[in-house]
Amino acid sequence: MVRRDVMRRYDVPQDAIEVIYNGVDLERFSPCHRSGPGARIRREAGFTPEHVVFVFLGTGFERKGVDLVLAAFSKISEAVPQARVFIAGRDSKIARYQQQARDAGISDKVAFLGERLDAEACLAAGDVLVLPTRYDPFANVTVEALASGLPVITSDTNGGHEILPDETVGTVVPMGEEIIPELARAMREWSDPTRIEAARKVARLVAEKHGIESKLDAAIQLIEDVASERRYETPSQI
Repeated sequence: MVRRDVMRRYDVPQDAIEVIYNGVDLERFSPCHRSGPGARIRREAGFTPEHVVFVFLGTGFERKGVDLVLAAFSKISEAVPQARVFIAGRDSKIARYQQQARDAGISDKVAFLGERLDAEACLAAGDVLVLPTRYDPFANVTVEALASGLPVITSDTNGGHEILPDETVGTVVPMGEEIIPELARAMREWSDPTRIEAARKVARLVAEKHGIESKLDAAIQLIEDVASERRYETPSQI
């Protein structure tokens, strides 16, 4: 997504840009946290193992689309009584979103966790990541959620959606006028525990292709390749 933007704005040819996706700490973000820290956060919120918990994790709620999450969830909360939502992150206007939940009659099913330093535990407490961000070059939480064994619902304005191979591990929702009904549809479809369970191992396998060490190696190799090319250029070429 960012490559296309650079090509369009600066007339750079595609073969002059190499994309290296963000990497993830595969030890920090792991399904193994579900039975410990994740289960504790879930209990503290009053959510049970039988609930299907959608988790949002991010800072800057307006850009990241918390209002969209709440609006979409309000459309499915009665039809999917086992569904719940975690909102984790910092925002100076959090009261606005809490009021939105109250106005929609879903405040008893939505837990605002506030600013957290244990992102790995917050993800482990949920079942599905939902991130309808209005713009993100690559939201790190996309691959962090996959590493934690969570399928992902995100927007096509999150560059991170490009690592989702197909709908076995998530759903990409087009950002536009129909975002709320489309997001509601995706959340309803991902409220199926059987589908979630089938996605867990596949999500982790996708994340394992994006370990942070491999991304650092790729970046170093790219720098070395560019440096090597420049050594053989004449001053006029440079």
